[in-house]
Amino acid sequence: MFLFTLYLLVSLTLTSWQQFMIDDVKSYFDKTEYKDVSVTITALSILETGWYKAPVHEEFHNNFSIKEFDVKKRHPLCKTKPIYCMREYKTNEVGYKDALEYFKRLKYPTNRKGFLDRLNGIGGKKYADDKDHILKVKDVEWTLKNKYLKGKYISVP
Repeated sequence: MFLFTLYLLVSLTLTSWQQFMIDDVKSYFDKTEYKDVSVTITALSILETGWYKAPVHEEFHNNFSIKEFDVKKRHPLCKTKPIYCMREYKTNEVGYKDALEYFKRLKYPTNRKGFLDRLNGIGGKKYADDKDHILKVKDVEWTLKNKYLKGKYISVP
């Protein structure tokens, strides 16, 4: 994991779009009961979208890879490319709102340890199948706090 973090710190130069998305996600969740974990949620969004580089996430305004369970609403390519099985939203904010409702509905805690535990499956289904998912979220979160948000937000834990 150290090499993953080192790679991010050394090689990642953000585009203005990526920085906008980081600020946009964090700003949205800063205004909710999840404000204390807004950096963690932003890290989750970054991990799910490949640092906002995956075109399908931008096209669908789905920055958390939330799946579409209603077969009638699924994209036609869903059958051949699983990435297209995500929900489609009209705007990023609508996608953020659905993610917020998802966290509330599944009773995600509003503190960092509880939120990470819940992502990891404590108290319910895991957010992702990847066994290293939580470590990756923590690495991205650390990178955000120490490289891209440092001094920018007073409330960074």
